Amino acid sequence: MKAALKDQFFDLDYMHNERAIRWIIDQLHAGNNILFGLNMLLYANFRKWKNDLLKDFTKAAALIISQDLEKNILKITHNPIMALGLYIQFLNRLKNEFNEFDMECVKLSQRFQSLGRLIIDKMQFSQVEAVFMEKDFLDRPVLNIITDNMIMPFIVINKLHFLINKIWDGRDADLVDGKTEHFSRTKYLTNHEIKRLKGVNVTIGDIIGRNFTPKIKEFNFSWQYKTRSRSVVMIFWTDFLCAFLIVGIFQYINYSYLVLFS
Repeated sequence: MKAALKDQFFDLDYMHNERAIRWIIDQLHAGNNILFGLNMLLYANFRKWKNDLLKDFTKAAALIISQDLEKNILKITHNPIMALGLYIQFLNRLKNEFNEFDMECVKLSQRFQSLGRLIIDKMQFSQVEAVFMEKDFLDRPVLNIITDNMIMPFIVINKLHFLINKIWDGRDADLVDGKTEHFSRTKYLTNHEIKRLKGVNVTIGDIIGRNFTPKIKEFNFSWQYKTRSRSVVMIFWTDFLCAFLIVGIFQYINYSYLVLFS
């Protein structure tokens, strides 16, 4: 959906349309589709907004830390850490681009960081990977949003240590379908054999440069396919032999009864 939105709207400067922006802010005020609205604003340029829209956006952000729990819109957001991270990113942009919002944005950002820290501290370890690895419309995991915006209170050591171990170990064998992204990418990069692409000359500078992006998602684990196929064949033959043995035993018992009663 995000690819379709980008092709149809964002390239046409749709996110600078006042009606579209007003609709998004109204959704944020009402607590509807919070993450969708915030992801849409990733393509917006605050410098082209009118002053009243900027004020309404800060008011919508303030609703997150409402003292009235019934109005706390974080209760209806499946990933509050992403919502808080994106809000902090937008508030930092407002603070840097508009002096009149400086103090307000700083106060809101500090309260968001405290709230996020509290949520992460109380988060169950089983939820850490799903929360921190979910991606926004720019294909950035929540962990990247945190590091890009230097949201240090969100870095909780025990949760981060658990997440790093999950990334390093990869998925369990029974949850893997053979694609590289379902294995540990770090282990793949360190253990996989290097292959030279035909017709492509890659220099050391290309590899260690900032623009290097290894295309590891296109590769399958051929060794896993071979191992699984052998395992399936072995299981099949084992089941077949066991079934054949059971049939032989029953035939022997039937023959013994036949001899005794005859």
